[in-house]
Amino acid sequence: MKTDNNISRRCLRQALCIIFAAFIVLCSAPLASRAEKLDEIPLERANAVYVYNIENSVLLASKNAEKQLYPASAAKIMTGLICCEHFSGRLDERVTVTEQMVAHIEGRYMGIKAGNKPTVRDLLYLAFCGGFNDAVAIMEYLISGSETAFVAEMNNRAAVLGMHSTVFTNATGVHSDGMVTTAEDVAKMALAASENGLYMTVTSAVSYSTEGFTPVFSFDNYNQLISAGRYRNTLCRGLNAGSTPAAGGTAVTIAEKDGASILCVIMGGETDGYNNNYTYILASRLIDWAFENYGYIDVFSTSDAICNIPVALAMDTDSVVAVPSRKVSYYLPVSVKVSPAPGENPDADITYTYRLTEASLDAPVESGKAVGFLSVFYKGELIDSVVLVAGKSVDQSRLLYIFERIKAFSTSDFFIGALITASILSLIYITVSAFVRGSKKTGRKRTRR
Repeated sequence: MKTDNNISRRCLRQALCIIFAAFIVLCSAPLASRAEKLDEIPLERANAVYVYNIENSVLLASKNAEKQLYPASAAKIMTGLICCEHFSGRLDERVTVTEQMVAHIEGRYMGIKAGNKPTVRDLLYLAFCGGFNDAVAIMEYLISGSETAFVAEMNNRAAVLGMHSTVFTNATGVHSDGMVTTAEDVAKMALAASENGLYMTVTSAVSYSTEGFTPVFSFDNYNQLISAGRYRNTLCRGLNAGSTPAAGGTAVTIAEKDGASILCVIMGGETDGYNNNYTYILASRLIDWAFENYGYIDVFSTSDAICNIPVALAMDTDSVVAVPSRKVSYYLPVSVKVSPAPGENPDADITYTYRLTEASLDAPVESGKAVGFLSVFYKGELIDSVVLVAGKSVDQSRLLYIFERIKAFSTSDFFIGALITASILSLIYITVSAFVRGSKKTGRKRTRR
């Protein structure tokens, strides 16, 4: 009896273990959910958003993109761009910190003191990976001699980038009533910074350990989309995140997947009573939405037959297909409808028309011969024009060619003219001959008389 009970208990424990293991697997496995719609994302949790595909220069989603807002630490993107340009190739240099460099530090700081000798690399990572403002202060002094002069350079660069709604008053993003920008301007700044390899390397680091301080100081990236933690998004690279009470949360990042790069800007993000940071939540949800709902749509391949063109003098065919000279692919919503033929689906998002430069061809025809143009439209707007070419080579029939030459000669002006001339000459000859013969007969009759 005890043996039976023991067996039952063991079986029960094993069953419970299996159920628990299955539960853990199900909970840890990613859920296969439907693609989220944009209106299902709580954009009201932020003051402004801007989602942009970099390769194709396509704005995917935006909210209050031109509204002036406080930038918070997004200002450090411009600071980082200027600093990385200035210190490129000098990362191993050591800097001796002076009292003047760290005399007035506001906001987040590490506590760098006069006499410390960090490397330039340390300062860049402290400032733009860790978000420490004392590192920013040291570099702006090294570059421009004062914060005022450095900020003037920031505003000059903003003007060059077309950031017409932006005014910088400091290099760190610490609140100032006069410092404003827009999500659209932040995007312009981020695109410029994304082209600087050093800046993107620094801001994409998950963590960093200093080399010029004793003891070594280690820290995580202040951008929680990058650092290991609750809001990490493994698709993201760089750029910056932070917050101030007046500005709310700001996050700027680039996400990459399947050959597409998405720039995402969140400004004025909220944190709710459950400590949910919607700056990061919105960024990840918008990135997921962009990748789920947009992609490269293959509209035409180089083997798609657009139309047939009649071919004369061919050996074994009477036509050749016209095909696009290159693959036709666009970055568009994955739900777009493509018309299978001109005018066949008036509700299609992508339609096309074509125009032939050759109504018909004579063999031989070489594959790739230009025969016309394909015009592609997205929602009624022309988005591309592609050369149409012959899809294959067509050999000539020698016999048909000879017959065609005979026919062509027989219908030529020269032949017809020669024929008419010969007819006229023959008629004249006949007439003259008849006249001569008649004259001779008349002469003979007179002689006999």
